[in-house]
Amino acid sequence: MSLFTRAVFDDDHEAFRDSVRHFLQTEAEPHLDEWRTASRIPDDFFMKAGKQGLLGTAAPEEFGGGGVDDLRFVVVLVEEAAALGAVGLAHLLALHSGVVLPVLLRYGSEEARTTWVPALVSGERMGAPIGAGTPIGLTVENHRAVLNGEVGGVAGGRGAGIFLTSVSHDGERRLELLPGEAAGLSRSLVTDSLGGRECGQADLTMTALDLAAVGSHSLDGEAWRDMVLALHLWSAVIAAASARSVIAMTLRYVAERQVFGRPLSTFENTRHRLAEVAARLSATQLLVDSSLVARSQDRLGTATAAAASLEAIALHDEVVDRGLQLHGGYGYMREYPISHAFADAQYLRQQQHLVADTRDLIAADLGL
Repeated sequence: MSLFTRAVFDDDHEAFRDSVRHFLQTEAEPHLDEWRTASRIPDDFFMKAGKQGLLGTAAPEEFGGGGVDDLRFVVVLVEEAAALGAVGLAHLLALHSGVVLPVLLRYGSEEARTTWVPALVSGERMGAPIGAGTPIGLTVENHRAVLNGEVGGVAGGRGAGIFLTSVSHDGERRLELLPGEAAGLSRSLVTDSLGGRECGQADLTMTALDLAAVGSHSLDGEAWRDMVLALHLWSAVIAAASARSVIAMTLRYVAERQVFGRPLSTFENTRHRLAEVAARLSATQLLVDSSLVARSQDRLGTATAAAASLEAIALHDEVVDRGLQLHGGYGYMREYPISHAFADAQYLRQQQHLVADTRDLIAADLGL
């Protein structure tokens, strides 16, 4: 489909895409229904991905990474997971390799990088950010920095071994890197999520969590702002990639579905409805891709990332709605992928709201 031709990838990225696609078709696609039922991805999946060199392309070679500081390789990884209809998995990969690892590499101390980067690259530990929208409260008790608070619906909260945690003290926000086994951290598993079921959501509670005792590492306020920007950018990447997948599955369905003795795809209403959302997707993809280029050049603003997220998720909602309508009654049956896409659309919007209201960020940029 020439409408979706993109100019942001070169031959190296496409070769990497082939490797990622083969890996996911072997290690993820056959197990996706099982993972959704279990509400989690098994720990060894990330270790297998790490062994294939898929998780740490941007990490220095001294930490076991690929030494190629090019976020487009992470984009390929995330997009291919979304292409399978595995939005929860795509989100986990984006959080791990597109948010936690880059923030740690850019803002972490040498000790923090030496301690945690190899485990993230190898997949021994999965990384997840928490509290971007609602930071955990930090208090000082008997000269000890202590965390107390709760965060609901944390993607990857069930299996993450490293948490990039947003904390607040005296009106200032910063990030703390916490080990998953930290004393004072408890997890309540979310098992009835409508969408993104394979991502292993959990509600996290921190009770008198002593930062010094658990061996946390502090990152400054600039790291927090960078994390928020990255979260919005990756939600846009996932939404656009999932929208392409939904259009593709809907095109296949309408070509096969017979109505009154002719393919559903031959009806004018079908053709026009799909043409409309495809046109919107091509425009939205340009915004997302230009944001990726700006990010790679370190000139992406938070408001632009928020705008990309706002538009991509709204577009994804529309694409899924159109696809569901064109599937008719079959769209409400779980054996059809469109039903999972519909649920995942709600999951993406929920996760977007857990970060910040994109409209507030855009309004602030307008001086409102």
